[in-house]
Amino acid sequence: MTPEKRPAWVADRNPASDRTKLARCKSCGQQVIRALVGRTAAHQARADPAPLDPLRELLARLDGRLTYCLSIRPHLPPRLLDRTPWHIKGGKCTHYVVTDHHCPGRPAEPVQEALL
Repeated sequence: MTPEKRPAWVADRNPASDRTKLARCKSCGQQVIRALVGRTAAHQARADPAPLDPLRELLARLDGRLTYCLSIRPHLPPRLLDRTPWHIKGGKCTHYVVTDHHCPGRPAEPVQEALL
């Protein structure tokens, strides 16, 4: 397929992908992890790269923030995975747990609005 015949979503320089990318937040300049999360109805996630312990994850969830597993495998690119209630109930995760990014000094927006 030649470049001029590619659909617009393929020709995009920075195609959406579930592979993680380090980027800077456009609002506050902090480093974030960007990736599509989910296989069927994926959403664009921006997560803080600092791993969370179980207490900090609980506090983030109580604050209305989403949490993700940062899956790092030796022969695959890193991916962000949703932390579903079933995943959390399963006990200690073998991946790094990170939370979605909210700029310092700004109130967190409700999760439902972040996903729509």
